[in-house]
Amino acid sequence: MNYSKWSLTLYCLVCFFFTYCAIPTFLNAKGIKYNERHFITAPITMGLDLKGGISITAELDINSYIKTALESKSTDIESFLYKNNISYSSIDIQDNVLQIVGVKLDERQLKELVSDLGKTTCTQCVTETTNGINITLTEKHNQIITESLIERIIEIIKKRVDESGTKEIEVIKFQENKILLNIPGIYDMQSIKRLLGTTAKLELKEVVLSDKQRTRSTSMEELPLLNNDIDQKKLYVYKRPIIDGSMIVDARALSNGGEYVVSFSLNSEGAQKFGTYTSKNVGKYIAIVIDNRIISAPSIKEPIRGGNGMISGSFSLESANELASMLRSGSLPVALTIVEEKVIGPTLGEASVHSGTVATIIALLCIVVFMILFYKIWGLFTNISLFLNLVIIIGIISLMNATLTLPGIAGIVLTLGMAVDANILIFEKIKEELRHIRTEEGSISKKHIVATIKKSYAQVMRTILDANITTIIAALALYIFGMSALRGFAVTITVGILSSVFTAVGTTYFCAAIWCSNLKAKRLEM
Repeated sequence: MNYSKWSLTLYCLVCFFFTYCAIPTFLNAKGIKYNERHFITAPITMGLDLKGGISITAELDINSYIKTALESKSTDIESFLYKNNISYSSIDIQDNVLQIVGVKLDERQLKELVSDLGKTTCTQCVTETTNGINITLTEKHNQIITESLIERIIEIIKKRVDESGTKEIEVIKFQENKILLNIPGIYDMQSIKRLLGTTAKLELKEVVLSDKQRTRSTSMEELPLLNNDIDQKKLYVYKRPIIDGSMIVDARALSNGGEYVVSFSLNSEGAQKFGTYTSKNVGKYIAIVIDNRIISAPSIKEPIRGGNGMISGSFSLESANELASMLRSGSLPVALTIVEEKVIGPTLGEASVHSGTVATIIALLCIVVFMILFYKIWGLFTNISLFLNLVIIIGIISLMNATLTLPGIAGIVLTLGMAVDANILIFEKIKEELRHIRTEEGSISKKHIVATIKKSYAQVMRTILDANITTIIAALALYIFGMSALRGFAVTITVGILSSVFTAVGTTYFCAAIWCSNLKAKRLEM
């Protein structure tokens, strides 16, 4: 059989690379110490069901979110009253009720106010009182925004804690206003609490330095200044931001002049707004606000049109990376209060790992014995590809930095059983072709054997690919629509199928090619 030496060399290099990636996992399993700098991968992280980890229950402050929504309304209301020259005493928010005190509106003005509010918010209830007007959000609207809020927070937490999407974390709604977070293989509770406890709400706001401008204080707020860009401890800023964190498309930690900063890039809308504002306000100060604290308040020296900015604030490398990660994942719309935290021990995990290991070994031994008994030398080729398949699966999972769960182990065991399917299809096709030749010509030569092997591999390849592609499609559906446990199963199945096709077809073909090139007997042991 002819084969390209270059293809064999490339095949061997791929196998060696994934074996190299799998070595840390095997060494770690045996408790052997090794130099981490010599490898590009770390040992596979076990899931919460195998190794334990962190479980955190956090409560959402829904009332503060509703209050923020009402505060946004108050700015719109103030603009409406100012535009229509309508006098009032004050605008207050108490118990999720926005109160416009000392205002009198006729029927036309009241309809205009309701219509104006309807442009920016959903359902609200506007009622007249003896003291003015009260505005509340309806229960139905509160329920809608609560459900939407929880969905947003779950997505943001997933991105913050598991930006690569491979660590099998579980974030689910728990009761009406709580979220349950399970993180496998991590025991640093403080770092996770920092990620959850920081909303990372970035806003760029206009600084108000003139005392005259502060007369309409309801549209402004006083925030603490953490930097010394201006010789003040607090600054007045307009509540409504120029741009906010929702317009950020990327953020990275950088070293700039000996200090760490966070650079950010804005989307087209943010870049346009930022460019327009800085063009019209050269010489003024702009406040960079994170979680209602002014990190810095630099002056605008020239128009900034590129959509890029930089945040400085005495960061360490770790804090700069944390802030950049949180800005990339998005700001939490409300603060989270941790109501329960616990570290789950690995006692159950050790038993699960042991059971999974035993099941894998038994499955391998059964397949090895079966293939040797039924297919002789070809069974040996299959067994070589089977062990190589297992090593490559471990190498790929390590390279992906994915987390291995109990369903993941089940996926690996199932994949090993499925891995021999391709070889059995090829071998049975070879048997069929050889029986046909023996019937027609009475004997089989080495030339017949070589031609049969080539023909069988070529004819069966499409069937193998079709069968495995359909399985991968099903696994992708599991990954997209399934929960974390099903995702772990889907990942290992997909990786296992790709590895199985690579080793089942490649390994046995090259073994057969090398064997046939040195074949002296004119018969095929099968």
